Amino acid sequence: MIKLEDLYGPAFARLANEEWAKFSPADFPPPPRVITADNLVVRRIRRNIGGYQHEQVCFLAHKSTFRRLALVLIAGLFHDPREDLPIRIELAHPAAELPTLFVDNNDLSFIRVQDFTGRVGLDYFDYEYTKLDRYPWHRNLPADVEDLPRFTFTDQADGNGDVGLGPALGVVIAGRRTGQARLIELLLTLSDARNEGLEFELEAEDGFRGVAPASIEAQFLLPGCPAWDVWAQGM
Repeated sequence: MIKLEDLYGPAFARLANEEWAKFSPADFPPPPRVITADNLVVRRIRRNIGGYQHEQVCFLAHKSTFRRLALVLIAGLFHDPREDLPIRIELAHPAAELPTLFVDNNDLSFIRVQDFTGRVGLDYFDYEYTKLDRYPWHRNLPADVEDLPRFTFTDQADGNGDVGLGPALGVVIAGRRTGQARLIELLLTLSDARNEGLEFELEAEDGFRGVAPASIEAQFLLPGCPAWDVWAQGM
């Protein structure tokens, strides 16, 4: 099985050595449909706020792993999905509460004419480091909140279905092309050597909004944050 840390080495090296990078489909072979990740932990969190249950997915990884995940997402933007199947990332670390991460880009072909603030088009992805807050977009929300990333929990081996509050086998990254592009920028930023933040949160509409409607909330944690030693378990 192909490992996450072995994917897209040239693009990974460019991001480490260049002030900004512009990628095209030629830089990214189609992503494998099954990948294994040894150093990515995904956990399910439930919070009670004002009497309402909030579902949240928590991602814990080192910067290099988050950067590789961003590159897989870029490859997914450039290439149409095959056989209507999501990219499946098997999470091998023993601290991973959920064993599978799915990247569902099956709806991207319906919105390829849309652009993301001029930085991603049909044949390029342009990245330049910009400092982000802990709540990345709450001061700069898109006109249409469907242009934010969407996360759901699933109990299906193919990544379909939304379990709500029920038992889950994995988490799905989905949504519009514009939402996934925002998520890619977040992952590239938090994994940049210049980033000093350790926690980034994407909240629902009753908080500092960062996710699309009907999405669970998401949190991205780096080594050194208060929860790392408890949840990452020596990663």
